[in-house]
Amino acid sequence: MIRMKIDKKTGWCTCAKCKHKLFKIKTKDNNFNLPIIEIKCKSCKSMNTTDYVLNLNEFFKLKQMLSSHGIPFKEESFGAPEYGCFTKKLTYYDENTGDSISDVIISRFSYGGKQGLLEQYGLVDKDNEDEVRGYLTADEVFECWAQDYGYFIS
Repeated sequence: MIRMKIDKKTGWCTCAKCKHKLFKIKTKDNNFNLPIIEIKCKSCKSMNTTDYVLNLNEFFKLKQMLSSHGIPFKEESFGAPEYGCFTKKLTYYDENTGDSISDVIISRFSYGGKQGLLEQYGLVDKDNEDEVRGYLTADEVFECWAQDYGYFIS
């Protein structure tokens, strides 16, 4: 099984092996959130899949919200998207010490990642620092981080 290539300008999904055009997708706002599908290339007969395509709208929404309110965060990306392993991470940190307070990730393996939702670690349960929450929207994470930072959300 190989992962098809998606041209974000044209919307064409092509076979990763022979570059044969498989199908074209229509998108809104460059949102390439495809269901996980497998398709056999008519040209070379190899099986292609879309399973690494992530909807990052909530991730980028949270990033914009944090920036506009001056809440300190760091962004990381790691993994190998060509092999289906890719993670985006935002870390909310203490400006004085540089210590991490809470993290948010999205990947195909995170809780809610395949649905375009976020997974949060830290600031989830005051009694259990190792607690993780998943299937969160940007608004839910922002509310938690903003309250910790000192913003009052109505």
